[in-house]
Amino acid sequence: MEKDVSTVEKALESLTPVKGSLVAVTEAWPHSDWFTEQTAKVALHRATYQKKLDALLTEMRNDFSTLFSENQQWREITMDLDAAHSNFITACAAKGVQPSDVSRLQELDRTRQRGRQRAAVEVAGEDARRVGAISKSAFRDLGGAMQVAHAGRIGNHGKN
Repeated sequence: MEKDVSTVEKALESLTPVKGSLVAVTEAWPHSDWFTEQTAKVALHRATYQKKLDALLTEMRNDFSTLFSENQQWREITMDLDAAHSNFITACAAKGVQPSDVSRLQELDRTRQRGRQRAAVEVAGEDARRVGAISKSAFRDLGGAMQVAHAGRIGNHGKN
């Protein structure tokens, strides 16, 4: 809402009348009467729009402020938020920490959790590599055993 008001305020500022008189400039031009008349009309329109924008800004501010000030639910929400804030301050005082310390502790906890996650991923990756190496080794061993068994069957067939 405040961004909307700010945008309209900037538009209003951009309509600030030009300093000095353009009439003196237009008098030297060909068709100076027409340019002088148009310049006056532009100035009049700008002033009219400026008044309309000023009124719009006032209306916007009033509308936005009443969205909250005249809303019973917002009053209840505000009371709940104020109570939560008071409870937070009381809890901080009971633990001997400043409210600003809590946000720093939360950031440290998030950093610690990210470190644990990275470590878990690294351990899981190392475990997967070990399992892969063991599987390859077991597969080679199994292949060798099958070759030996197969060779033994071929050898035994020949003896019968």
